[in-house]
Amino acid sequence: MVNRYRGEVALTFGSETHTLCLTLDALARLEDALGCADLPTLMARLTGGDLTAAQIKTVLTEALVAGGASRPGAERFLRSLGRPAELTRAYADLIRATFAS
Repeated sequence: MVNRYRGEVALTFGSETHTLCLTLDALARLEDALGCADLPTLMARLTGGDLTAAQIKTVLTEALVAGGASRPGAERFLRSLGRPAELTRAYADLIRATFAS
């Protein structure tokens, strides 16, 4: 079960449900991966809507790992998903849960 107070959201596909969460460690890795100099710049990139599909996949992978999945397991899970609309919805939920005040 996800804890919304920690910024967690669920991503369900078939019978598998995984937790997504952007911890401080995950955000630090995303700063590097997306070439952002600081957290405000990263927040602007993540909420601005101008990420590529590959960048969204990177964000979701880091969020799955922070949510408890192994990195290979997270990558395998994302590869198995064929519905971009579901991933886009999960990404939007994750960003709201992480940065909503």
